[in-house]
Amino acid sequence: MKYVVKHINTNHLRHTNMFLKYFSDIDLKHGVFIIDEATHFETRKRAKSIIRKFKHPDLWKIVVIKDGKKEKK
Repeated sequence: MKYVVKHINTNHLRHTNMFLKYFSDIDLKHGVFIIDEATHFETRKRAKSIIRKFKHPDLWKIVVIKDGKKEKK
């Protein structure tokens, strides 16, 4: 089971899914629109620590990924 950080669908992203691509070596956070290009985190704790670095962490949520597809809850 892996985790992806996803932007909440609001405002200009209301009809678009945006995910986080994180480059840890230079601490760069980049938005991508394809889930396969997003950074897949091994633990929920690591994904949550990245969300805390955002200016508005309430606009991001953690999505569970199973076998390359989003898991329904």
